[in-house]
Amino acid sequence: MTYAKRQVIIFRNLKGLGEIRHMLRSVALALLFVAAAWGQTRNDARKGLPEIDIRELNASPEVQQSVQQSRAKALVERRTSDLETFKTARAATQPGVRIVPNRHGLPKLFVRDGSALTVASPRDAGEIAKSFLLANGAAFSFTATEVDQLRLAIRDATPEATHLVFNQTLNGVDVFEGQIKFTLGKSGEVIQVGCGDVMPGLVLSTTPGNQFSWKSDGHTGRIWQRRVGRRNERSRLMK
Repeated sequence: MTYAKRQVIIFRNLKGLGEIRHMLRSVALALLFVAAAWGQTRNDARKGLPEIDIRELNASPEVQQSVQQSRAKALVERRTSDLETFKTARAATQPGVRIVPNRHGLPKLFVRDGSALTVASPRDAGEIAKSFLLANGAAFSFTATEVDQLRLAIRDATPEATHLVFNQTLNGVDVFEGQIKFTLGKSGEVIQVGCGDVMPGLVLSTTPGNQFSWKSDGHTGRIWQRRVGRRNERSRLMK
């Protein structure tokens, strides 16, 4: 083989290696591009997904109800304890004060043996009652807004006393059996107060115009919905 032929063969081999290197470089760049695009797509997908605790999704209705019952029980226990502390402090300045808690930890009966709870007042009986709730917020747990939204359902005035019945409302809807009853003396002094199934701090979505009323049993966390004017009632679990 002559020198010239060897040079031609070497040149062809070098040219083939160059083409192979160019092809490998192109393939490598293409793989890098695909990998970068795939990684960005996965990150974008992760950003669009909300963070969810799978334990909450898998919790059975029994577990959820148990949690609600525990919270309701703790709330009632705290209210009862606060009410006992309030009664002790009040009895120091007003001997004879009696407060009997209801199942929600609120005053089922608030009275003072042989005397009134407040001094006489010339103001309107409804204003006197609402002012009493605000002044004794440690016992009743109502906010100023909740007191303002109480609806006066009954006013029965006699020469000797005035009896008032307020109904708790939420967004203009009566809370079923959520009543607070007052007895005032003829001079405007508060004689006795009692709570029904009222719910301080109630947060619930209602639709204006629908005639529904609501209540809670205070222990299981259930809200009872009753269509006004009908006997049928149904329950729904409060979140």
